[in-house]
Amino acid sequence: MKGLTILGFALASALVSAPNTSLAAASAALAARSSTTSAALAARSITTSAALAARSSTTSAALAARSSTTSAGKTAQLQELTVTTLSGKSWNAKTQRGKFVVLNFWATWCKPCVKEMPDFQLLSQRPDTAVLGLAYEDTTDAELVAFLAKLKVTYPVAKVDVYAPLPAPLEVPKGLPTTLIFDRQGLLLKKFLGPVTRSDIEKVIVAAAASAPSLKK
Repeated sequence: MKGLTILGFALASALVSAPNTSLAAASAALAARSSTTSAALAARSITTSAALAARSSTTSAALAARSSTTSAGKTAQLQELTVTTLSGKSWNAKTQRGKFVVLNFWATWCKPCVKEMPDFQLLSQRPDTAVLGLAYEDTTDAELVAFLAKLKVTYPVAKVDVYAPLPAPLEVPKGLPTTLIFDRQGLLLKKFLGPVTRSDIEKVIVAAAASAPSLKK
């Protein structure tokens, strides 16, 4: 009888301990799964951060390259400009290297354009500055020459074809008058859309001359 009692206690203990063992195993499994999930999330976070950093670096490099290309494009833009003036002579931007270049889009029917022409005439007398007028006209060369003679304009002027108004590869002006100022290296310094004075342009030239040494042709 005593032996049966002991056996009963043993069986009861076994039954009680079995669920505890299962619970311990389940807890261990959950802990392992939690650890694995945390590790996976950490790895994914690192990978995502690395990918974002790489994308940011690539974007910055692309923007820098685009900026560099734009600057280089502006230099090539002026140095490739060649037009035939109303006097029949060829005006080439490359021969103006070492000077500031002022390009003025204008028209005879544009009153603000005509008003500012005496200022461009005075600017053309500066030894460090070349002025070129680009007439946005659908008229004859003879009429333009007569018009300029009345205003006593002697700086070179070329007529722009209104149906193909690009002394390649300049952009079509969005309005008249439009004035572009380039430095001695052919880089665009300033763009004026609308009337401009001699003083406005000379301020740009003086500031640029003070910040950069002169270039030899």
